[in-house]
Amino acid sequence: MHSTKRRMRRIFRPDGRTLIVAMDHAGYMSDSLPPLMPIAGMVAECSSRGADAFLINYGMARHLGDALGDSALIMTISTNLSPATERGVEQAPTIGADALKVLTYPFENNPEPSMLSLAWLGAECDRWGMPLLAETIPGGWGGGAEMRTSEAVAAAARVGAAAGADFIKTFMVDGPGEFEKVVAETPVPVVILGGAATGDTEGLLRIVRSALDQGAAGVAMGRNIWASENPGATVAAVAALIHEDASVEEALRIANA
Repeated sequence: MHSTKRRMRRIFRPDGRTLIVAMDHAGYMSDSLPPLMPIAGMVAECSSRGADAFLINYGMARHLGDALGDSALIMTISTNLSPATERGVEQAPTIGADALKVLTYPFENNPEPSMLSLAWLGAECDRWGMPLLAETIPGGWGGGAEMRTSEAVAAAARVGAAAGADFIKTFMVDGPGEFEKVVAETPVPVVILGGAATGDTEGLLRIVRSALDQGAAGVAMGRNIWASENPGATVAAVAALIHEDASVEEALRIANA
């Protein structure tokens, strides 16, 4: 079996789904992130409650030791093609990473830097047998409502897959059946990003349930987990939705236990 497939099996369970906890925020956010300091305790708690994989920067990942448990590691690298990006593919195996993640901005005013980086990584990761996760943000973070439609999100996801991404992280789309269009038009697994912390556990679980029912392969969620009142319980609740097909009500009982 090609090593890319072996590594993908570390991230996705046999049901084809995954719960990825995103903890790479300290690498690019200016805000203080107290819940992630120290990070090892949070990783260990989330791993023990059902996290399948973690998104973490190279520097932070080096300090985790045994905290990851049996969970997979996805290493986030720089968006722009640079010496740091080029070294990332080589660094990943040295810390036991199972995949790389890069942000990319299709249809932005100047999408070329991130798209060139993605295309280069697609070829390079395939050469190394390293899965690549593309976080596709159509129009960039400042993209308007027209860039958050099912058509735009699906088009951006296809661009990511065409450049060589093995799976996609992108926006959930509001509206009955709208996310189904994204999944149907993307030839690789699609997971939804969690976005800003909402403080609304039931609302969060309903979004995850809807995404799964429309074909999502799971979630990649950060602040709505580690900034919640009980991160471990939140992980367990989301894991029950993803891997046990629990109802929102069943998952909410787990979250509140």
